Amino acid sequence: MHFPDKVTVCEVGPRDGLQNERVNVSTADKIRIIEALAVAGIRLMEATSFVSPKWIPNLADAEEVLAGIRRHTGVTYAALVPNLKGLERALAAGVDEVVIFLSASETHNQKNINKSISQALEAYGAVAARASGSRRRSPPASAVSTRAMWILASWCGLPSPWWTGGRTRSGFRTPRGWRIRGRCMPSCHGWRSGSPWRS
Repeated sequence: MHFPDKVTVCEVGPRDGLQNERVNVSTADKIRIIEALAVAGIRLMEATSFVSPKWIPNLADAEEVLAGIRRHTGVTYAALVPNLKGLERALAAGVDEVVIFLSASETHNQKNINKSISQALEAYGAVAARASGSRRRSPPASAVSTRAMWILASWCGLPSPWWTGGRTRSGFRTPRGWRIRGRCMPSCHGWRSGSPWRS
């Protein structure tokens, strides 16, 4: 078995860990969590999500969180965005990396973002193109990057074809020009994968 020389760990706690909490965590506490993670040595984290507050009320303070954090050199503060509207909010708030997410299951994709796989791919192409022309605020200065997550939700009870070398059992292929690194590591909730694509 071949192991990579370097592994990048992405901390998703401030976003995925807090979005479904029954008790809403205050903006000040979210900022403290993010600061503690940066001080602990985390260099890539999903700080929040720019989805509709109607669907994820716990992350309605995304702008306030990014405005309140202290930017550490070498730390990338990422945010999940579902569409161009969310992207514009994220860019205005100073996000360093945009995270787009797509399920390999048509059923899960429809339930998660109300789009088919083909509709989501078309929308995300526009998101990635728009993000690539923006500059990040955190040092060092560079372009805003884009990372795509393949969501499989293999044990959630929905039809979920496994990812196999650029193609799923349903026949879905990766979009032309997208680079796949590694292989997906499906979780029971399907939110993390091991196949990021960066613009």
